[in-house]
Amino acid sequence: MSKTQFVRLAGRGFWAYDVAVGVLLKHLLDAAQRSGQAHTQCLSKAMSDWRVWAVVSDFGFTLDQHWSVEQRKVFIALTEQACAELASRNSIPSEEIVNWPFVDNLRICPRGAKHVDTAPVVELGRAMMALLSNELPEAPKGEAWLFGTPDGRSTIRMDTSWNDRIATFDKAWLAVSRERNGESVSPQLRTLLEAVYLQILTEPLDRATLKGSLEELLFFLSAEGRTNANCWATDLFFALDENWETDWSNQNLTADLHDILAMMGQALHDTIQAPEIARNFGCLPEQLLERIRQLPD
Repeated sequence: MSKTQFVRLAGRGFWAYDVAVGVLLKHLLDAAQRSGQAHTQCLSKAMSDWRVWAVVSDFGFTLDQHWSVEQRKVFIALTEQACAELASRNSIPSEEIVNWPFVDNLRICPRGAKHVDTAPVVELGRAMMALLSNELPEAPKGEAWLFGTPDGRSTIRMDTSWNDRIATFDKAWLAVSRERNGESVSPQLRTLLEAVYLQILTEPLDRATLKGSLEELLFFLSAEGRTNANCWATDLFFALDENWETDWSNQNLTADLHDILAMMGQALHDTIQAPEIARNFGCLPEQLLERIRQLPD
């Protein structure tokens, strides 16, 4: 899994060290549990996502742009509490960190560190609050902020087209992410589709990275993300390629990758309501997952 996670709010965001994200989320979950509001629909859903994002860096971290003013205040208050608790310690031993439970017996990987300093984690938490409050300063031109590393805030060089691609993805996502029969599309799907989108448009193509991202996407759709809304959104994303910066079929993709993307926009939407149709076309998530796993890197 990646060492960095993209923390985003709509079309803005920054990169963060995955270990710091996990440590912050553990304390954010603790604060939420103590708040007396963990049972509310909004916070309960967010906590479920945080447990996954703490240990699966490929999902990134999404601040919901549809949160109300009050919901944003709740997140900021909880993050303040998490940061205060973190600041009461200079560091946290890795032996303690690897014993924190999240989901499916997954744990934070400290990446060889004997301890994690808390100051960079607090700085990351404050950056999240600033992003949510629209107070995060712009990174230098051609660069993006990176928070949570042992050395504290820094920047990483980005392709100059990065911000434009993030904006076009947002438009493409909005075109396909509507509810289906009252069922919402999962926030994790947005992160997974965005990774595939950016890699398809990046030149030169990094085949192994794109293959890995497609595998993560299809695994999600074949397991916890196997919902009608998610399958429809993914199907339409590739079938219509509406609002894409460039039609994916015009990119320099190998024939095997092209064929799988085409199939994802064919009958994947039938997975829940007409699974035999999807199966006959070879478009069930598990069928597509098996095909992508068989491809060479």
